[in-house]
Amino acid sequence: MIESRDWAAWVNAMPGPGTTKELIATGQVVLPTPGYTVTLTAGMADRSATPMQQLILTATPPTGMVTQVLTTQPVRYEGPAISMNYRAVRIMCGGQMLSEITDVPVAR
Repeated sequence: MIESRDWAAWVNAMPGPGTTKELIATGQVVLPTPGYTVTLTAGMADRSATPMQQLILTATPPTGMVTQVLTTQPVRYEGPAISMNYRAVRIMCGGQMLSEITDVPVAR
């Protein structure tokens, strides 16, 4: 991965039948070639009253020959929210923090 940017996170607490609150995070990553598979998965969260959630970014390179051109790819995480309010959401990759999102609003 070359860089990441435009990270945002929010809790979707919109009412409706069968809905549950979800943590959603989005951003963009710049990769050295097209064809990468990029995922965000839930990592560790602390158990404080207002938790901090880690999301782990994994980038799997393509197989075979590909064009060497910088490629921007959107990334999105949707998963169960462990709290209505978060102190922060940290985006991690390879043990390094890429971004810390401290403004995590609630959509109602």
